[in-house]
Amino acid sequence: MRFIYTFGVPAALTVYLVWFISSNVDTRLTTITSVLENHQKEMSESLKASEETKQQLFLTNLLLQRICVNTAADTQSRNNCFGPSQ
Repeated sequence: MRFIYTFGVPAALTVYLVWFISSNVDTRLTTITSVLENHQKEMSESLKASEETKQQLFLTNLLLQRICVNTAADTQSRNNCFGPSQ
């Protein structure tokens, strides 16, 4: 109370608001940091899954090309197994 008598109500409110805001900033920063870390972990897992899917698609395509080559009746058909000629 002595602070209010000495410096006035506006100064007391200012000190209170600075204390209130600064005490909440730490909590908010902790929350934001936690959310960002979780997002980074999820993105890392997503990229890993994407790379695994890409590898599986490559192997599937390779297998289909081999099947196509093995079942092709002639050279022209075998050449078509590898995509259109340029």
